[in-house]
Amino acid sequence: MNSTLQSILKSLETNRDRKRLPRKPTSLPISSYAEMDAFELINDDEYGELIGYFNYIGGFNLKETVNLCFKEAITDDITSLFTWWGRHDGARPLYNARIILAIYDSIKQPDGRLTTERKQILTYAVWRQIDGRNTVESAVRNLAPE
Repeated sequence: MNSTLQSILKSLETNRDRKRLPRKPTSLPISSYAEMDAFELINDDEYGELIGYFNYIGGFNLKETVNLCFKEAITDDITSLFTWWGRHDGARPLYNARIILAIYDSIKQPDGRLTTERKQILTYAVWRQIDGRNTVESAVRNLAPE
C-alpha cells in the first residue's frame, strides 16, 4: 500500500511540473485598427506568451504554420484593411507590424536564426495569405536554384 501511495504522489508531482498548455492571449484575434494599435504596445512578457502560443499551434510545414498563426492572429474582417506594403486605397502596411514579427519569431530555428530562404518564403506566404491566395509552393519554386 505504501508503494502505491508513493507512485500516486510521484504521478501527481510529475503532472504538476509539466508545462501547462499555453492559453490564447487575450489580445487575439485582432479585429480592428484600434486592437492592432493596442497590440503594437504589448509588453515583452505578453509578446513572449504570444510566441509560445504560436509555437504551440505549429504546423507540419512552413505554409501551414503561417496560415494557422495568421488565422489565430487576425480576423478575416480586418485583413481587407491591410496590404503588405500599405500602398492600396489607404490600407495600412502589415510587413512591419508586431504581429508579423511574432510569427517570424515563432518560426525561427532553435538557434534563433531565420535563414534568408525561410524568411523570403515566410514573407511571401504572409503576403499571399493577405491577398487570399495560398501559393507558397510557387515561392519555393522561385527560390530553388536551377
